[in-house]
Order: sequence, then structure tokens, then C-alpha cells
Amino acid sequence: EPILLARDLLWQKESHKQKVGTIVMLSKNSFGEGDSDFSESLLNVFLQTMYDSGHRPRAILMANSGVKLMDPKGSTLPVLKSFLDSGCEVMACGLCLDYYGLKEHVPSDQVTNMFTICEYLLTADR
Repeated sequence: EPILLARDLLWQKESHKQKVGTIVMLSKNSFGEGDSDFSESLLNVFLQTMYDSGHRPRAILMANSGVKLMDPKGSTLPVLKSFLDSGCEVMACGLCLDYYGLKEHVPSDQVTNMFTICEYLLTADR
């Protein structure tokens, strides 16, 4: 009986590691290299195009300067809000938000940590 219980617990633990869909990881506030204004604008176009295409990732995760996309004065916040409203999780690294002075501007349920970011990335379908 205890062996069966241990096996059941192991199965339950492994079943929580199921794939979670597509994860978009943004580690910069720009798309590619080149002129910074153009690259930042291009990232906004990318996000808007992804949203308009109807494809919804499971989550959009941000770290390093990517968290600047959560700036309330930034141009990408409306499209990130659209993703959030459509059921996509939109989360930013808390340590990174602290570093860039943005943590107080981001709702607490959208602040995450590297452990969670790793879990999402390592269980993603793509």
C-alpha cells in the first residue's frame, strides 16, 4: 500500500510537468540590433502583429531590459494589456523591475521570479 501511494505521488508530480503551450520570452526592450528607437518600435509592431494574427501564447515573460515594456508610459503596454485581457499571462522579473525602477508600476500578480520563468520555459511546447 505505501509503495502504491509513493508511485501515485510520483505520477501526480510528473503530471504537473505537462507542456504549457507557447512561451514568448522578451529579454530586451527592442527587436534585434540597430537604431534603438527603430528597434523598440519594431518590437511593438511584432507584438501587435502577433496579437492581430489571433495566435495567443500561454505566457509572455520579460526579464532584463525587456521589463521596460511594462512601463506605463511605454508604447507596448496597450498590446500587452490586450494579451492579458485575452487570457495570456504577462509577467515580468521582479528583480529586473526593481533594477529599472518599475516595480511599483506593475500589478503584483504580474511580477514573477527566475524560478517561475525557468519553469515556464522548460515546460513549454515551444
